[in-house]
Amino acid sequence: MRKLFPTAITLCVLLFSCTNHKKTAIKTTPAFKQTALDSVYMAIRPAIQTFTINNSKGTRIKAANGTEVLVPADCFVTADGDKVENVQLEIVEAFSLPQFVTSGLATISDGKLLISNGMLYINAKSGEQNLQLKEGTALTVSMPTMKSANGFQLFTGDGDNWTVDSSVQEDYYEMPLPLDLLYPEGNNFFWYCIKDGYHVLDSNVVTVTNKKYENTVIATEAFRKRYYALMFMMFHTSYFENPGDTIPDSDCKDQKFNLDIWKVYFEHPNRSFKQSDSIAEKMYVDYFKANKEKIAAYCDEANKRARRYYDNYTDTDYVFDFRKKSLEEDYMEPLYWFPAPRRELKLIDDHGVNLEATNAYDQLVAKGVNKNEANEIMTYHFRRQDKIRKLQSIKDSIVKHNKVMKQYESALFTINKLGWINCDKFYDDPNAGKAYITVTTRKSKPLNNVDYSLVIPSLNVRLSAFQDSSGNYSFTDKEGMYTKLPIGREAVITGISRQHDSVFYASERIKISDGLNINLPMNYIKTNSLKDSLQLALKN
Repeated sequence: MRKLFPTAITLCVLLFSCTNHKKTAIKTTPAFKQTALDSVYMAIRPAIQTFTINNSKGTRIKAANGTEVLVPADCFVTADGDKVENVQLEIVEAFSLPQFVTSGLATISDGKLLISNGMLYINAKSGEQNLQLKEGTALTVSMPTMKSANGFQLFTGDGDNWTVDSSVQEDYYEMPLPLDLLYPEGNNFFWYCIKDGYHVLDSNVVTVTNKKYENTVIATEAFRKRYYALMFMMFHTSYFENPGDTIPDSDCKDQKFNLDIWKVYFEHPNRSFKQSDSIAEKMYVDYFKANKEKIAAYCDEANKRARRYYDNYTDTDYVFDFRKKSLEEDYMEPLYWFPAPRRELKLIDDHGVNLEATNAYDQLVAKGVNKNEANEIMTYHFRRQDKIRKLQSIKDSIVKHNKVMKQYESALFTINKLGWINCDKFYDDPNAGKAYITVTTRKSKPLNNVDYSLVIPSLNVRLSAFQDSSGNYSFTDKEGMYTKLPIGREAVITGISRQHDSVFYASERIKISDGLNINLPMNYIKTNSLKDSLQLALKN
């Protein structure tokens, strides 16, 4: 036994060593879950686009439908944290309701209905090995959206259920943008007078397109967003500049304005927002405190003159109405319109490199810029170009006299984990309520593996059906978390099935209400006709 003991110890050590160095597998959400309809959907669902990149270099990728991804150098690693050289980046773009159906994507978050603005899948591999993003790194993504991205949040999930993801980040700084795009109507952007058209403020003080304001706070979205606040602050501190003007539609030619609020920013364009905002807010509050009684008298006189001037004005009509909120509350309201959180201007040095060049990252490194700084410069430029595209689209619309045209819309964000991403917002409507809807197929022989969907085209909503305890297919769960639906809204129910080598399909438009039982007449359809049939049925 004593002779065998060292051998046994050696064996145990070897076994432990092998176990300890066994590669860990990364669990990833597949782009598409396996179903009985895979052979049908494969030809019409969005493709998995694969891009091979060199992990040691910063790379910008553009997918087929407009998604752009900025990949920083050295960001992908194995489960054990090891760096790899060649990476296959997989991207799936799902930007239409038929693609939601064929990809098995629902718009639901823990039972709550979501309005979708598009979905995106990103994964990374080295051969057959799944990769992950190295801690502290992130991909920057510009994803085209189905509608305006305002009010939407980023969700992550498995395609069936989504959760708001706080790790999805947005800008934390402001960047300078072309003045002619930020202010496409020049100084006319600042004030509209009903009788005389645009009223141009004193160009000695306010000239938004003056080149001296390039690369200053004036050339930022944050200052443009302050427009309404500063405009109303100017109005409120200009009551006594025009003492005879208390009629709302009076002639504007001789109007004068107190421009002190504007001077805080335009005379000090290189000062931080924190400093200028603090000065402007104090100036505004101090003005009110010093003139409160005069302002109250002015508002009272304006109400009286309006009643004398307008035939349809009575004693209960007001130009300045303080019945629901006080004079002070009304006056101070513009202070709450300042963008939050406050972000400051950030400038970068491009080191003389054309950052639009395909080898821009390599050029930066060749000039002695370290990898981290090169990644930061490329991310900054990527974000800035996305904003410029949006602003150019708005300007083009204005130049064409606001003719109906599709403007470029996108969601810009960074992610530090891979998988499905959904640009959504919660559906919040008091008319939503209980609507238990069941669906069956009308066919002589029962069909197996039917994929039912309830789609609301006007909201970009798609729900998948499931069997309840009684064997019926429905879109809301009686026993679990109940999903409220928009009562009275038009929707479409579709059914798709595959039996042997044949495909069956049906669709029906409905008005959402409780207790509906839909019996779909499933008919044979050619596989190459299914895509067109879905697009036609789900058209808003």
